[in-house]
Formats: sequence, C-alpha cells, structure tokens
Amino acid sequence: MTAPAPGTLVLYDAMLPPLADGAYQVTVSTAVTTSGEHHERPLTRHFTVDGPRFNLPAGDVARVVPPRNGRGDFESVLPQIVLGRRTLPWERKLDAGRPIPAPTGTPPLAVDAPWLALLMFEDDEAVVVQNVPLERVVPADAFARLGSPAGILCDAVEADTAVLAAIMPSKEELKLLVHVRQVNVDDRELATGSSDGFFAVVVANRLPTPGARCRACLVSLEERSDLVAANPPPEAVAPLPPPQRPAPGEAGELRVGVTLDDTRFVVDPVRATLGGPQRARLVLLHTWSFECDGTGTFRQIMQNLQVAMFGHVAAAPPQLTDSGHLALRLADRVGAVEDVLYRGPLVGQPLTRDPLGPYHSADQARRLSVETGVEDITYAAAFEVGRLLAASDHNLAQQLLRWRRDAYQQSARLDVVAALQQRLAAAFTPDELARLDEALVPMVAIAATGRMTSGAAPIADPSGLDLLAHAAGLDPVKLAAAWALSPAEAATLLGADAGTLGAVVPAIAVTPRPDTTLAAVAGDHAGLARLTAARLRLLANAATRSGGQ
Repeated sequence: MTAPAPGTLVLYDAMLPPLADGAYQVTVSTAVTTSGEHHERPLTRHFTVDGPRFNLPAGDVARVVPPRNGRGDFESVLPQIVLGRRTLPWERKLDAGRPIPAPTGTPPLAVDAPWLALLMFEDDEAVVVQNVPLERVVPADAFARLGSPAGILCDAVEADTAVLAAIMPSKEELKLLVHVRQVNVDDRELATGSSDGFFAVVVANRLPTPGARCRACLVSLEERSDLVAANPPPEAVAPLPPPQRPAPGEAGELRVGVTLDDTRFVVDPVRATLGGPQRARLVLLHTWSFECDGTGTFRQIMQNLQVAMFGHVAAAPPQLTDSGHLALRLADRVGAVEDVLYRGPLVGQPLTRDPLGPYHSADQARRLSVETGVEDITYAAAFEVGRLLAASDHNLAQQLLRWRRDAYQQSARLDVVAALQQRLAAAFTPDELARLDEALVPMVAIAATGRMTSGAAPIADPSGLDLLAHAAGLDPVKLAAAWALSPAEAATLLGADAGTLGAVVPAIAVTPRPDTTLAAVAGDHAGLARLTAARLRLLANAATRSGGQ
C-alpha cells in the first residue's frame, strides 16, 4: 500500500490479520519416490499467535478524543480511541462459542464484527474496579467459552443492565463503529513513534451531555452474547429512574417495575425487575474521563462569566494615562488617603523588567513617578500578590521551614566550632583550627581511639604456639622419660635436627610505618573521606541488621 499524500488519509472498513489469536498446528511432509518406493516423512510443529485480550498495554493507545481529563465543548464530539495496532479489533472473534444471529431487515456488512467497543458513561452510571479475577467479571458460560483461563486478573467496569442495554451497540453497529485510518507518517502532527501510518479507531455511539462528567471505556465483548444483540433497538431507551417512595403519611405507589398497594404487589407494565436493578460487568481494557462544559468558545465563556465578585463597573471607561496607569485612592497603614497610580500586567506596549530587586517587603517596591510626583504602587501590589500566593502553597511553606531549620542547625554547628577554636587554640596550629569544622569528627575519633589503646595490655599470643610449646608431648625430657629414650633420641624424634616440629618459626615481617601526628591525619582529606565512607557503611549495616532501629 502506498502512503497517502501529506495532509490526507485513507479509510478502511477493516484490517483483518493473517491469523487470528489462538493456538495453531502446522504439518509439513516431504514425499520422495525412488525405484518405485514411496517415502513420506511428516514434521509437525505447534505455535501460538497471542495478542492483548484481558489487558491492553498503555503503549498500544496512540490518542484519545476528547483528551484525558479534558474540559470543553464536547457535546458534538463522539468519543474515540486510536490504537497503534491496526488489526487489534479483528484479532479475536466476537461470538465464536455462541454465535449471535445475523440482523434482520438490512443486509449485513461483509466484514467481521470487532470484539472491542467504546462505551461512554455519564456521572455515576458506571463504577471501575481493578484487579478482579476474570471469573468474577464474565458469566460462567462465557468464562467456559473463553477457555476457563486460570489466574487472570483484569480491570472491569460495572453498570446496570438497563444502562448497558440502552447504550450497547448491536452486532451490526459494532462493524460501523470501528475502522482503520492510513495517514502519511511525514506529517509531524500525526507521526507516532515508529508507526507505519496505520491506526485502528474505535468510536463510541453516544454524545456527551452538556455539563456532565463522562468516562469513556474500551471494553471487551468477546463471548458476551448475553449483552450484544443482533438488531439495534427501534428507539433509544432511557435508563430507569431511581425508585420514588411516597412520603410518610401520604398515599402513593412505588413506581419502578413494582407498585405497592395495601394488599398485594402489582407489576408495572414498564419493564423492570423485582429486587432492584441488575448489574453486569465488562472486561475493561482502557479508560479515561473528561468533562463536557457545553458552551466552550471564548465569547461564550466570557459572556457567562460571573462578575459579581468584581463589583459594579462604571458606565464610562476609566481614564488611563499614556503609559496605561490608573489613578486610585489608597489608604495607608495610618489611615491617610492619598492618590496613587497602578498599572496591571496587561499593557499595550513593550516594557523592561525592574532591575532593582529582589525585595524583602512590598514597601521596597514602591516608586515615585518623576513626571507627576505621584506614587506608583504597581510593583508593590505585584509583590504582595505573589507573597500571598506563595503563603497559600503548603509545599512551599514546608520547603521554607526545612530551609530555616537547616540554616539554624548550620549556624549552631559553626558556633560550637568557634567555641572549640577558642578553647583549643594552644593545642592546634592556626591551620588546623581553620579546618576544625571540616575534620572535627575524625579528629575526635582519632584522639578517643588513641586514649583507649594507650593503656591496653600487651597483645596475647594470637596463634597459640607459645601455649602449645609447653605441652608434655613436645618436651624432649618428658618424652624421653615416658618412652625410655635418651635425650638425644627424643630430640631427634621431635625434629630438632630436621627443623620440622621443633623448628623456630620466624616472625612475620612488619611493614615499617613512619610516625605521624594528629595534624597530619587531619590534613589527609582523602583518607578522612574514606574513613567517613567506611563509618557510614558500618552504620547502615547496623541499622539494617537491627531492623531500622
């Protein structure tokens, strides 16, 4: 297929996949005939064509109309969803297990009915539930026709059966509500990632009501012959209203399917059921909400603007200066009234930014007009408006509080360091005192470690060889007396001459290290950084082992 010209599109009734989703078996056989003998060897392989069924990845949705969480004039817009997978609506059969009869009266379209539909609900007509087992969404017979898959969790939309009957498209209508569009991928506005320009579009069959909050739901109708009818309804059926009960002490009837009199239940001719409205669930693949404001043009919005908070507007327009300033009467803090100038942010000429900021109060932004000698409060008013908006933001208040707390802690730390510098001036050099705030913790840790190890006892025998050498079996005199040997034989047996058991093990060479001072340790910033990192790792490990305590 050739790409359409830029700015144009091509519409297709359907785009059928080469193979529908499901399990397949392919058998290939090779027949060879030699010398009148026929040999045939078949080869069988199995494969599965799998696609979205009970869940739809978010990446498969290219666009939704109206936009998600949109608000505007959508009363003449049919909701629609654009899918990046062009064959998705026809990859599964709508009614393979229990076929829905063909419509009567009009010849059916020559395309398969899609298994997807876009339903639009208003206000509280439907409820979305998440992570529900599939067997709790579809009826038992439909679950069996789906293959009774185990362990399937999906989202679902739940609504009254009366509402679903009123808005559910028939089998023939489903074919008209889904099509494929081919666009030119060079159109920047229509380009979607690495798309080849083909998109499947599913359209709803219901227009939003002005002023209503709407939710569009892409649902699966696979094997839902209990909800999809063969023929469209002859006329629109409105959902049943809620029951209207008579007030206490008044004579009346309960007029929703069942009316109540003094002695018996009387069935209303209006189709309704005893026991309240019935509800049904559908597998939900994608959903979004929007709000239809009704009138949405700028002129209509401005005409419907409520100006009661603005006060009464004078019949004559206000007199402005050539710079756009308005003369006002202002009462200051002491109650004195003065004439000032004010200009709003919307002006008819380019202006330069105020270079005298930043300011700490609104009074710093007050100006005096040299030409008129009148005070200009434009920037002071803008500062006060910005301050009030910032004060109303709780996130900004939390950040300011955290900044003030951190500044206080840093100031307290510097005061402690300054006090230590005065008391330790004799023990440290000026350079060490200047870096005392950087190396305070390592210096104290080194001093404490040195004080604890200075009075420690001599290091014990770590290998235990000294204790082992006094054993009776390794003493030549005791060995000679016990075994009736001469001292020379006992010494030879213990290996004194061969250098085995009685050999003297030389001490391990110790790498000589130069003597260092506390100042040198404090000046080693790289070493202190490694010690700090090791200390933090030990603290983290200890916190992990103690369960975060």
